[in-house]
Amino acid sequence: MVNQNSKKESDFLQYAEVIRDLCADVSQRKIAELFQVTDGKKIGTYIERECRNYLEQRAGLTMGGSAALGKDLPLFNIDIKTTSEVQPQSSSPYRSIDEKIFGLPYNVLLFIYRKEDKEGYARLEVLRCCYVPKELTGDYNTTRLARELRDKYLRKEIGVDEIIGRLEEKLGITEVADLNVTPGIVQRIIDNPPAPGVLTISFALQWRLQYGRLKEAPFPEGVIVIL
Repeated sequence: MVNQNSKKESDFLQYAEVIRDLCADVSQRKIAELFQVTDGKKIGTYIERECRNYLEQRAGLTMGGSAALGKDLPLFNIDIKTTSEVQPQSSSPYRSIDEKIFGLPYNVLLFIYRKEDKEGYARLEVLRCCYVPKELTGDYNTTRLARELRDKYLRKEIGVDEIIGRLEEKLGITEVADLNVTPGIVQRIIDNPPAPGVLTISFALQWRLQYGRLKEAPFPEGVIVIL
């Protein structure tokens, strides 16, 4: 068995070949339990379960985890996201506005699939699999605006109040009480600017994560394309 205590988040990339084999395996299966299933959550549960099984059986890893905690693969601080190619998006629990600016608190392993029903079984073709480090999971437009505003602040062209106003205008969310951009958030941006996010994150009682930039090449810098 692998020494679990010595693992770091980035060590997951050592198992990229295992995940690539999983994608090929799943794509070739005749999956009776998914026949005529249209519920994306059920399809996602199937892929998550098979991914965990593959890592346990092929790599000797022990996987705990809970989808409720947003960590399907807690050993590597990873949440597995699955989505159809038709509209590549999924949801994530809302915790704070910081996540749209600085990224989610976990890495994302994304599977994009195409499902087709045959005679009594389903084909689930995995079209794309990407690993997105947590520092890149912020919102594409918001992170870029934050970096631009920081540069202007450092050139003494604008102050903290203008940064707050511009960011709140960009975020455009008023139905949640704690979505104010605080001076503390601005100071974080100044001290340690967010990396350019690769997701599009919108709010609908929870975060809606959209993966249009991860569907086809060219892929954003820093994203690890496994398949």
